[in-house]
Amino acid sequence: MVLSIFVARASLAALFTAAFAQAQNSHVLMVLPVVISLLWLESKSRHASLTPAPLQGGSLLLSSLAISAFGWRYSVDLNPSYGLSLHVFALVLAWIGLIVTCYGSSTLRQHSFALAFLFLLVPIPSTILDRLTYFLQYSSTLATHALFVIAGVPVTRDGFVLSLPTIEIEVAAQCSGIRSSMMLFLTTLVLAHLFLHSLWRQALLFVSVIAITIFKNALRIFTLSTLAVYVDPIWLDGDLHHRYGGSLFFALAICLILAVVRALRRSEQRKMPVHPKFRGDVRSSTFVPGDVSSR
Repeated sequence: MVLSIFVARASLAALFTAAFAQAQNSHVLMVLPVVISLLWLESKSRHASLTPAPLQGGSLLLSSLAISAFGWRYSVDLNPSYGLSLHVFALVLAWIGLIVTCYGSSTLRQHSFALAFLFLLVPIPSTILDRLTYFLQYSSTLATHALFVIAGVPVTRDGFVLSLPTIEIEVAAQCSGIRSSMMLFLTTLVLAHLFLHSLWRQALLFVSVIAITIFKNALRIFTLSTLAVYVDPIWLDGDLHHRYGGSLFFALAICLILAVVRALRRSEQRKMPVHPKFRGDVRSSTFVPGDVSSR
């Protein structure tokens, strides 16, 4: 493991430099602490048999070497973001291969979610990130326009520009909330893993997160713009916009997600069958006084 980190030190340095310098990659800083916490929790609750599996682990290591070699061979032709993504992907695959080699496939099965979570270290290539940003930007513009219409505020829309009675605002790419969206996505992954069991409820939670993310962006733009129109234009350059707004509306989004998780978990618990032994309904069983030998 230490050797793999030493060999990939340049890629890791580039990864964490990007995480600190670029908002869209800041979620990378959350991944390792979350994985370590999940491994610790799962190790306390379950114990897998430690049987080394060099064949399975070796195949993962060979795949990692092949991906890394491809990245180095075509690094000149590839977009720099794709090159870094390939190298980090290969490194994560190598880590999983080493774990399987030393501790066996049962350990992989026991910690499958936590180890799969490691792949979120892989930075999203710029072309894919641009499309995600555009989707959030466009959806947030439409949602903001809808909020103005519902509130009865006169508004017209031209692309990403919303014209209000006294000001015009443009929903720029920076307003897409890509950073907070990635944080919400990671949070939702962990919550779904810990508290939900059925796949369709987990899928419903992820759909809800997309809607909550768009609503959160739109509500922030709507709030600031409305305050600028009816109170004072300084709100567009005040602390609520540049310092506190992001944290405030992110906290609101987290609360909404927790509410959805709670509702889905309660519906899941109501649907779970209860074994007759644990129902505690004495009317459903026959008790014969003195028949102790059968108990």
